Amino acid sequence: MIAIQATFILFLSYFLTLKLAKYFQLNQITITVIFIFKTIICLLYIPISIGQDLDSTGYFIYALTAESSNALIGSGLITSIVKFLRIYFHLNIYSVTFLFSFIGNIGTLAFISNVRHIGKKTERELKFLITLVVFLPTLNIWITAIGKDAIVFACINLIIFSFLNLRSRLIILFISAILFFIIRPIVGVILFLSIAIALLMKNNLPTFKKLFIGIASLVSLYTVNLLNAMNYPALDLGNLRFTVILAALDYYAEVTAEGNNSISLVGMPFPLKLFSFMFRPLFFDANNFYTLLMSFENFILILIFIYPIFKMLKYLKFKYLAINSLTVFLTLYSIIGWLFYSLTIANLGTANRYKLMFLPALILLSLIISEKSKSSISNDRLIR
Repeated sequence: MIAIQATFILFLSYFLTLKLAKYFQLNQITITVIFIFKTIICLLYIPISIGQDLDSTGYFIYALTAESSNALIGSGLITSIVKFLRIYFHLNIYSVTFLFSFIGNIGTLAFISNVRHIGKKTERELKFLITLVVFLPTLNIWITAIGKDAIVFACINLIIFSFLNLRSRLIILFISAILFFIIRPIVGVILFLSIAIALLMKNNLPTFKKLFIGIASLVSLYTVNLLNAMNYPALDLGNLRFTVILAALDYYAEVTAEGNNSISLVGMPFPLKLFSFMFRPLFFDANNFYTLLMSFENFILILIFIYPIFKMLKYLKFKYLAINSLTVFLTLYSIIGWLFYSLTIANLGTANRYKLMFLPALILLSLIISEKSKSSISNDRLIR
């Protein structure tokens, strides 16, 4: 019975994935290969998660006994979703994991679509490196497992997808942004502010829509303040001062400085903190097979980020960065988020999960900056 149920969910997910592939105008053979790869990741990871009692298994096991408080915020929402699936559909852990994997697939489809749309004239070398990102093992572990990451990864890629055609995808943008905000309230503040600033800079956006965006942003910030008072007091907007911010950064850096993959942020130069969050562990940090996998993945990410710099130095030709709603959003969201988490996350394993929220934006920025990459978004003005 367990196998029949899981097989049905798996084939249903595949059917829906092919339907979405048509919407994103992607090759179905490519999508099938990616789907098979993600399914293999699921089948390998589930027994490991059960054996080591990892977070994904915890969501499933304790969903029925978890308290109902804060059931629509952060981890509480994931627990509520799993509880609903278990009580009303009697789904087993494989079936629930396949559903979360399908959500992660939506993010992957949107990511591939964004790369193809933005990087139509990008060099083959950079396209190859970015294609490898889709098959990174540890990335796919997080976006296929039960948890926040699959939903967050789907949301950020759908938000970027929406910016490519705002007039027809504004609803997708706001639904994705609200869901992201519910799952990750702290980063949701950065997300909403970045979206608001990016959209308000768009010249051809009607005035009533700009007014709506401004009001929605203020309401979101007020909501954040209420949520912070209950769950994130360190970021309570009513008490937000520079000294409070510093104390909060120190607190979260200390809390995350646990586990085998922890590093000390105390006394570390700021540029090294930025590098460590996004590109470590590297091979000299590896102490087991998992960290070795992460090292290979981070090496690929380094190549993606230094590629535009290499092209500029090689041809001594500096790229003009178009200032439009897309580039403003990508820059504000990814840079602010990168800075914040570089100061707070001292565990490289945790960083590997959290950077999934920013990787799509940073990769697309690298794509835009690369020599031959041209975004089809209409430019408001240019800046050197």
